[in-house]
Amino acid sequence: MNGKKKTGKIYYRQGRYQEAETNFTRALEIRESVFSTYHPDISQTLHSLAYLYTTLGNYQQAEEYYIQALDIMESLFGARPHLEVALCK
Repeated sequence: MNGKKKTGKIYYRQGRYQEAETNFTRALEIRESVFSTYHPDISQTLHSLAYLYTTLGNYQQAEEYYIQALDIMESLFGARPHLEVALCK
């Protein structure tokens, strides 16, 4: 299940953003079909997509994914300080 996300990260580092987007999107689809809506793996994949869209200058889409990722982490860990929540901020 991590294969698509890891492949997406490799493509991202190579500057192959279209392939990265395809892999991150597929990873998100797989994770959403396996896990509940509020799962850290879904948040992490959303964060990866948001980071990619920030790089591409698609700030509106990036913001939507960052907000979704943060909402998931805050729902899991609450308002208390937590590394995973901080990484989404």
